[in-house]
Amino acid sequence: MDFLGLFSLGAFIGALVTFGLQFVEGNEGFALWQKLLATVIASVFTGAVVAFLERFRDSEALGAYGVGLLVAFRAPLSRTSC
Repeated sequence: MDFLGLFSLGAFIGALVTFGLQFVEGNEGFALWQKLLATVIASVFTGAVVAFLERFRDSEALGAYGVGLLVAFRAPLSRTSC
């Protein structure tokens, strides 16, 4: 059950970050990457997530959070536009 919970948490946070990144505007180049990196890092390591990760620090299920993030980040890229 730990695997499913951490995977779901990662997918939820990843979906929120992916949705938020659609609204990031900026100049091309390094300034844009700074905005994107700051947005992703701040969202992925919010206080609630850090508390969950601390709780499951010694669990084998900890990797499921990262997998959930990757699935959520990858999902919008796999959609085809009409």
